[in-house]
Amino acid sequence: MEKIQLIRALLNKGKANVVYELACGISPYSIDCAGNTHMEPQIETLWQLAIHHLEFIAKYGSEIEMIEVGERMYFPHPTEFELWLEAGAVGISEDELRSCLEANAN
Repeated sequence: MEKIQLIRALLNKGKANVVYELACGISPYSIDCAGNTHMEPQIETLWQLAIHHLEFIAKYGSEIEMIEVGERMYFPHPTEFELWLEAGAVGISEDELRSCLEANAN
């Protein structure tokens, strides 16, 4: 199974928080230097927006288009997330995803 399929499998299981932790490098399944070094500026921007998107859907779900918290408004970034996936989901390794998916098989 390729990286994008593994990410989608975790998201379909409701594990956006797990993918978020992997993308941030704070997961127990994170491997040092999983690919988030030496990114081109455009890819780094997509990666950062993918992290924001994953954080948003982990907190609020994928059906909400905007939420207001105090005086701030938060939005998901589905288009940028898809572009990040198309760019190869830089910042997450396939090994990390496999380990994570096996641990979250239920």
